[in-house]
Amino acid sequence: MKTICFAKYDAGIRIYKQAKALKETKKYKLLLICEKCDYNLLKEVFDDIIFLGVLKNKNNNFLSRSCNYTTNKLFKYGEKKLKRVINGIDVDLFHTHADSNDIPRGIIENSDRPVIFDEQDFSGISYGLENLDEKTKEDERYCFEHADGIIRKGPPFEIDYYRQHGYNINCPELQWLDYCDADLFADVNRAKLSDEDGDTHFVLVGSISPDKNYQIKYCIPLGKELARQKIHLHIYPAPLEYKISKEYHELARKEKYFHFHRPVPYKELSNEIAKYDWGIVDASVTLPTDFEGERMSNDRKKSGIGNRPFTFMEAGIPFIVSKMYVLYRDIAERNKIGFSIDNTELSRLGELIKEYDYFELKENVRKARDTLSLSKQVEHLEMFYQKVIDNYRYN
Repeated sequence: MKTICFAKYDAGIRIYKQAKALKETKKYKLLLICEKCDYNLLKEVFDDIIFLGVLKNKNNNFLSRSCNYTTNKLFKYGEKKLKRVINGIDVDLFHTHADSNDIPRGIIENSDRPVIFDEQDFSGISYGLENLDEKTKEDERYCFEHADGIIRKGPPFEIDYYRQHGYNINCPELQWLDYCDADLFADVNRAKLSDEDGDTHFVLVGSISPDKNYQIKYCIPLGKELARQKIHLHIYPAPLEYKISKEYHELARKEKYFHFHRPVPYKELSNEIAKYDWGIVDASVTLPTDFEGERMSNDRKKSGIGNRPFTFMEAGIPFIVSKMYVLYRDIAERNKIGFSIDNTELSRLGELIKEYDYFELKENVRKARDTLSLSKQVEHLEMFYQKVIDNYRYN
């Protein structure tokens, strides 16, 4: 039985899904090194979770966060503990996740085992290398050039971007999306709210922003436009965003077509949103396709993709995405489980959805989520692990 040790500052859904897929094969012992995490979720898939802070920050509480930040800043407690942990555990491979790059770099520098470098959105391609501070740029470059394997979400272009900027990257690569968890599949024929009121209901889940300058995630204009078309928009934000998003609460009180819901635990979310008709990825549909604003480089549009389309598939609903996102668009249109629009088409969204056979879309979702399930994709991750381990042994 191989031992795989995952590592990330703030462990979340991507790590959970990878570990869950591996756990279900019953071939691996799984460890996690982190500063903080959703402990109640991740404890189900890991044999042991090792916290780097003085206090175990199991649910991102203020006391633990503040104490750990202070001790790390003043005494480098987490950095020193990471070295002790690396030397004290026997593993076959480290699977590290960036954001920040401190932990991956620390493991690469101090471990005598192969190390994989992975992340949902690598910093340089997301924000532009020219916009990164020197430490972030230096740490990310070190990880790319010294890792024994790289896992990316996007196409090969995502790593070629760095090669074009002079990075010396020669290790094996794997594309790994977040895929679908079959345990979370809702009935595609679930009764809908639209069956009761005759209206159309959209849903948006995950990170939003109360900041008007962060237009990709600022959803107020989207909510107002859909309300104008008498289309409901239901938003399920992250817990912290629910508390600080005053404008969203105000609009929900005034506008009957706008609904700002309390956050729902991850494992309950797909069943909760299955009662809606369509998913919508984010507020980017309100923006022109060539938009390049804060936190959104043109290169990221070609490579970025999150967990939302897979959540919509788990819920059994088709989804809509902005044409600016190449991978989102490809998944929706190649599998015929949704479609893409730009800001010039948003005002006709109510008409556009009528052009699609909704029952056919739902059937396509059912087929696509089975093909893209973790259980049918995990063998690619296992084969990649073995390739990285073998290369490390013979080099």
